[in-house]
Amino acid sequence: MEGCCTVYNAAGLPEQWVADSAAFFEVNAAGTRLLAEAAARAGAQRFVHTSTIDVFDAARGEMFDENQLSPRARSSPYQRSKQAAEYAAFELASVIEVVVINSAAVLGLPARTQSLERSLIEPALDDRLPVLPPGGLNLVSADSLADAHLRGARLGRAGERYIVSDGYLTVRELVDMGLAAVGKQRVPPSLPQLAAVAIARMSESWAHFRRRPPIIAKDQLVNLLWQARASSAKAEHELGWRPSPLGETIAALARMLAPLAPEEP
Repeated sequence: MEGCCTVYNAAGLPEQWVADSAAFFEVNAAGTRLLAEAAARAGAQRFVHTSTIDVFDAARGEMFDENQLSPRARSSPYQRSKQAAEYAAFELASVIEVVVINSAAVLGLPARTQSLERSLIEPALDDRLPVLPPGGLNLVSADSLADAHLRGARLGRAGERYIVSDGYLTVRELVDMGLAAVGKQRVPPSLPQLAAVAIARMSESWAHFRRRPPIIAKDQLVNLLWQARASSAKAEHELGWRPSPLGETIAALARMLAPLAPEEP
């Protein structure tokens, strides 16, 4: 970091389930503190920290913005670790300028085991997804998120948070867009909420025994059923950031992930 004016913290553990929940705090909270301290020691002027919209609170289905920071510890270890990460960054605000980008769920990082691409779009494309979880989520493309970070570094006000979301889709809408992009029409049926809750509980218990991700994590399902809508108005107004069309992002990912058609004999 020596000689750097700006340090970006885009590292983190973004899953909703890991076998040992202490890893969330070691990576997200302690990792942020170490990086921010190192940036300050190196004389960097600005620390741009990647956070999440999960640090905010709103009623189910409600629109929310940066003014609705949760006054309480959130329900999941992941959410609490991201709250702690923000506190760690802002504790150094007297020696380095801190700008926080609060990201929606990211599309465009298919290498992650629990990414939306790997858990929903890809299995739907090759007919390995018999049913869909209920609910929906706020989404942002990786490119949109990167643009917000660059703008936050140049134009963001020190000590401020900026929500970045390209929009909200139900899980069914997300998968439908992906399938339509490659000419598929059959969208799997959606699970009833009670059935989804039961499956999440059972699969997570089994996941702890196998130490592998569950079919759907309980905390992930809670997020899907939250159905609150994130407002990016502040980022648009202050940073000049603009959301990307979700349909185009999903279509491009689906075409990239679609299984290759068999060659003609």
